[in-house]
Amino acid sequence: CLAVRRYYNDFEIVMESSGPFLINVFSTLNVTSLIANFQQ
Repeated sequence: CLAVRRYYNDFEIVMESSGPFLINVFSTLNVTSLIANFQQ
C-alpha cells in the first residue's frame, strides 16, 4: 500500500511539473498547423 501511495505522489508531482509544458507543446503544435494551413 505504501509503495502505491508513493508512486501516486510521484505521478502527481510529474503531472504538476509537466502540465504547463504539455500545454506549451499543444499550443505550439496548434500554431504550427495554423501556419501550415495558411501557406497552402
